[in-house]
Amino acid sequence: MIPPTYCEPCQYEESQRVNPWGDDEGIRISKNVQNKLEFIDWCVREGFTRYEEDRETAASTEQEFEKLAEEWRSQTRNLSSMMKITYNHAYRQIVDMGPRVLPILLRELQRKPDLWFSALREISSENPVRPEHAGNVKKMQEAWVNWGKEHGYL
Repeated sequence: MIPPTYCEPCQYEESQRVNPWGDDEGIRISKNVQNKLEFIDWCVREGFTRYEEDRETAASTEQEFEKLAEEWRSQTRNLSSMMKITYNHAYRQIVDMGPRVLPILLRELQRKPDLWFSALREISSENPVRPEHAGNVKKMQEAWVNWGKEHGYL
């Protein structure tokens, strides 16, 4: 059974193929895809075994992020300097993970506001926060979550 909000195999209609992993077969993906990990999980369950390696990579990225995020939180818990918080070694390693960590950061931000704004700006080279909302964590969170939805990360 193919959940219509995630994906369906596409053997036809070249123009409707979307290919997030760069292979030749192509998969038609709806605009409601929640995240790459869910998509890969579904593909593996449905027998698209070529995605098993992607599943392992995505899971590894999640684990690496969780480890670094916990390290960052414990090392910066009592700091007030944004410079020290965002230049912490673990935070910099998260930023160095690049675009593959954007969906994780955005889900984390959606779940609980935290100081991921600098990392999101650096990785995406964008800033959806309106100048008048700078410093308002709730408004900044809303702006980034909306950006993530508009760009297919959430």
